[in-house]
Amino acid sequence: MNAKTIASLSLLLLFTATYTEKPQLLNIHDFEGRKAQSDFFWHQYFPTVGLRGKPVNYAYLPHQFMLWELAPTKGLGVSVAIIDTGVAGFTFSNSGQKQVAHPDLAHNKALPTLNLNLVSLHGKDPIEHIKELLEPYAKISEIPNLHALASQFIEEVVTDNTTKSLNSLLIKYGKPSMHSGAKLTKAGIAAVQIVAFGKEGIKPCNKKAHFDVAQLASEKTPAVVQFIPTAHLAIGPIMGNHGSYIAGLINGHDSSDKGDFVPKGDWGIVGLAPNIDAYMIKAFDHNGDSRKSIITRALIRAKELNVQIANLSLKISDTLNTTSASTKEFKNALEQLPYVIVASGNVNNPKQAARLSYPARFGTEIVDFSIGAFDCKAGKCSVAPYSQYEAGMGPDFLLPGTNIVSSGATDKSGNPTFILMDGTSGATALMSGFVALVLGEFQHDFSQDQLKTVIRASARQLTPTKDWKTHSTNGVLDMRLALFTLHLLRAIKKRSARNFDTKVIDYVERIQKMLTSDVKLWSKEHLNGMDFETDFASFVTKAKKQVTLKHRPQLQAAIDTVVERILKE
Repeated sequence: MNAKTIASLSLLLLFTATYTEKPQLLNIHDFEGRKAQSDFFWHQYFPTVGLRGKPVNYAYLPHQFMLWELAPTKGLGVSVAIIDTGVAGFTFSNSGQKQVAHPDLAHNKALPTLNLNLVSLHGKDPIEHIKELLEPYAKISEIPNLHALASQFIEEVVTDNTTKSLNSLLIKYGKPSMHSGAKLTKAGIAAVQIVAFGKEGIKPCNKKAHFDVAQLASEKTPAVVQFIPTAHLAIGPIMGNHGSYIAGLINGHDSSDKGDFVPKGDWGIVGLAPNIDAYMIKAFDHNGDSRKSIITRALIRAKELNVQIANLSLKISDTLNTTSASTKEFKNALEQLPYVIVASGNVNNPKQAARLSYPARFGTEIVDFSIGAFDCKAGKCSVAPYSQYEAGMGPDFLLPGTNIVSSGATDKSGNPTFILMDGTSGATALMSGFVALVLGEFQHDFSQDQLKTVIRASARQLTPTKDWKTHSTNGVLDMRLALFTLHLLRAIKKRSARNFDTKVIDYVERIQKMLTSDVKLWSKEHLNGMDFETDFASFVTKAKKQVTLKHRPQLQAAIDTVVERILKE
């Protein structure tokens, strides 16, 4: 295997079709016809998520409240970078063709003006590409905001075959031989032609330009829009729209959403955190390929945008030279972001699953959460056979990953499409949406370490089998338990602030022990003491069949009651 192969990434690694259902592209009629099926949005109905459905009928207090009751801001004000293939969230025209934004992805906030994707048509990092072109002729270190300047002269070269902005750049920042006063020298004129139209230039003579330029419907002027995917890429309509799929799971927002706590049955795709500010950083080319250097640049771009969460639904490789300069640069870029959430990786052969992929394998010192996948069908839950793991290392959590439906792009007629597929990439997106909910509610109340402590404490096994212990560090994340625990901690902090920071871990343990003891007593009375913590799937199935709770508490009343009990201990 050569160095280029080792360093490359492929979206084909983000899902598997050998041991699971083949990915499906659904049109609007398929989607509407299947919405009524009880398992179509199973990942949102599942009790540890609780976005859809009715409050559960067993006496576990955190599960008496729907997910958005516990996080009503739905991620408002939280910024998330989705480093992927781009998103079908914009209506635009390009070379006479028009693509309509997916209705569930239309952004509630415009991306930064003249935003650049990080992969040109031929797989190069555009900023590095431009730097390479300019290096012989310009003082690169003196050029401010190269992103914006590059966008401007790329647009002129690609759309109008003109070099006015490029001329100005070399006059202002060119090396002495490039200009004389306010004019270009012969050497400067030749340099402009090489940068603009040379063999490796922006628009090589008689060849397709390295960059796409399109007219955004919401903008007055064209923009360099490589964050926008087209519906029919060489890689195919499913994986070519992988970024749209991920965006739908994180922040898809049906236009019918008017602040409800539970998505309505006639809604389309709804992400866990529809109110976030999402930044799509397109880091894969038209063939679904990228490189470690491009992902590094994407992370740097996310840092420049001041995002709080970076979603990496990808894997680089199962092996990596961890001492190389490029890997050290990659690790450093990961460490610069507040929250980095990565996939554990997928394999087609379950016998090869017992090794985490990179970047998940870097561990919690570098990435904040690594995510694997599980599946549930007819009350039977299992760790997904494609989900990579490594005993004692991770992933940190397992989240729903099999038969997960989300948004695609729109077809040639402008109708929305949807994708149903398996993979740790979807599970990772759900984790990013959840962390956005946590930050939207509690980022000003607790430190990052305190938030992560609560999240890591809020997990459980779905069955008592060995794989739930060996295939993840913590188990299945219980989103509602984590959010409810944070509500309780905030109330405790307000009432007993003295030495609170030194008591957080103790409070978390006491809170969750109390909540669990209550449901254990209930289980002893109604389910012959079935273990809620290690056989959760069977517990839920039996509880549905046998009992119904008489009443459901109000959130604030529940918080007050538990806090009183904790402070009296």
